Amino acid sequence: MRGKSNYVRDVDCSCESCTLRSSGVKIKKWIHGDGKSYLRTSLLEDRDHKYWKDSPGEVYDDNKSLFHLYKYENFRTNLNTLKKAITLEIEKIKFDELAVERESNAFPRQQFTSHGYPYYDTSEARKELVRLAKEEALDQYKNRPMDLRASNPVFMELPAAVFRKHVDREKRRVKEPVGWQIRRNI
Repeated sequence: MRGKSNYVRDVDCSCESCTLRSSGVKIKKWIHGDGKSYLRTSLLEDRDHKYWKDSPGEVYDDNKSLFHLYKYENFRTNLNTLKKAITLEIEKIKFDELAVERESNAFPRQQFTSHGYPYYDTSEARKELVRLAKEEALDQYKNRPMDLRASNPVFMELPAAVFRKHVDREKRRVKEPVGWQIRRNI
């Protein structure tokens, strides 16, 4: 391959994708294309994937239907840029995870909140409420959260007003579509 120029590499190929590209048909830009998303998924899912080790030419010829839609020179540049971006992203994630671990070790969370209640996100009451909400068993206690609270000793660790809010929140979580959950959390 060393003797061939990149331009000749594109001209010699007569695959369907190269024919389509040379015909002048409008092709999705790399940033929105299926080739980039396929490569990104492959590289992110497996750190030992062959695309990490193969030369750009080998990767280019590996999936002609996706990669030959783009000129080899552009593909090579885009592949190298994508590999660098993914490597940088993975390094940043590892750094952040390590920083969070260090901070959580340096400043461990207390057993109770500043109000004296147990933390809801790690409590047994939350696990039970989530289970009941998924089974739609909370509906039988509609407008009677205190009866629900009295039904299980795990719920008694939370004050009545706080417990009522958590019951309503768990009902909403089950019924709301994901988009509304994100807006609610913001």
